[in-house]
Amino acid sequence: MNPLVYLFSCFMFTGLGLWIGDARADESSDLAILEEKIAAIVDPLVSEKLLPGYYLAIYAEDRLLVERAMGFADEKRQLRPTGDTLYAIASMTKPLTAIAMLHLIESSELTLDSEISDFLPAFASPMVAPDGSYDKQLVLAKTPITIRQLMTHTSGLTYSSTVTGVGDIADAYRDLEILTLEASAESRLGNLGDHIDSLAELPLVAHPGTEFNYSVGYDVLARIIEVVSKKTFETYLNEYVLDPLGMMDTKFLLEAEDTARLAQLYAPLIRTIQVPGTPKRYQKSNMLPRGQRNFGEQVGMVGGGSGLISSANDYARFLSFLMNRGEGFSKVLSQEHFDMLLKDQTGKIFGPDLMVESLGGQTRNMVFSLALGIRLDSSEDLVGEAKYDFLGWAGAFDTQFWLDPSNGTFGVFMAQHTPSRYRVTEGIEEAVDIFMSSSN
Repeated sequence: MNPLVYLFSCFMFTGLGLWIGDARADESSDLAILEEKIAAIVDPLVSEKLLPGYYLAIYAEDRLLVERAMGFADEKRQLRPTGDTLYAIASMTKPLTAIAMLHLIESSELTLDSEISDFLPAFASPMVAPDGSYDKQLVLAKTPITIRQLMTHTSGLTYSSTVTGVGDIADAYRDLEILTLEASAESRLGNLGDHIDSLAELPLVAHPGTEFNYSVGYDVLARIIEVVSKKTFETYLNEYVLDPLGMMDTKFLLEAEDTARLAQLYAPLIRTIQVPGTPKRYQKSNMLPRGQRNFGEQVGMVGGGSGLISSANDYARFLSFLMNRGEGFSKVLSQEHFDMLLKDQTGKIFGPDLMVESLGGQTRNMVFSLALGIRLDSSEDLVGEAKYDFLGWAGAFDTQFWLDPSNGTFGVFMAQHTPSRYRVTEGIEEAVDIFMSSSN
């Protein structure tokens, strides 16, 4: 070889190697900074004894970017949290129910605008108690309830006052034990059909299609799936959603051998005397029947709004399914319905703060698709083509997720505490955004 060519080649490859090495060092440094930011958000939950433990997984382009765990999923059994630990995911059941309903629409004559009274005649002429109060005159609903309204929480239904409902009607849900969280473990009313029959006897809290009220609508969707498909909701969900997505750890009732991976459900520990140091601020929850440490050990009522048990690894498969719009999975949904899941369906009608009254100030500047909340970059994004920061949702027991199609990232946070108090995903998602921007 010509000596000059040889020297030039050595120079080029050495320079390339140095460049690659520098790039990798920069990426490693950026990742270390990201992990420090995340630790500052989530580690105090355990070190300050607010929670016994947590598990967090963050993915970029379907590759595990950050995995972090601390403490215990069950202190008594010294169960460390991992990606395979099982948690009650409460309202993170709803997005899976949405997939099941959209699948049914694609395989039947249903549409999003079908009236639910066609399948549940007891809802044919619902009454409305304005503002959910019996102090006001009941009136006949101005319009029928549709499937779309159930999916966007604009049907006029509400939740028990033990969940998010407020007022006389929500108190009636509570007193009659209609579709409460506890019903997933022990149901005095009977099965899902019995709950829906009792629900239909109560007034709505608003006229259908006029306002957002977080509600039991997804349980009603589950019952419609049963009536139309002539299968139990659990069977339909398994056959057309969970099995095709490979979510083998996501169930309403666990097998005996799986309970060893089940987290303990905790609740606040209220102290009446001062304790030196940093006292523990949690204890075992007493919301379940005696002897149960969590949901999934026995089943009362199977519905579409709550009740599923899942792992972070399993739920990440679902988020990958959403992020990739079904690519790489058995066909479950059309691209048209992926658009509805991943784009605003409510904000241009009800504004960017439609969820605040039901779910609090943390939902300000958020809109809703079908089962997913969408954080806007700003409220001005409702004009023209909306710009989204991220999509996500959470459960009543401190399980949370988000996904950001703009940079291909998603994450799952798992803890087990009722009521849900520690929303961490927004801060983590912001840190991930900065990391991804610096990496590109």
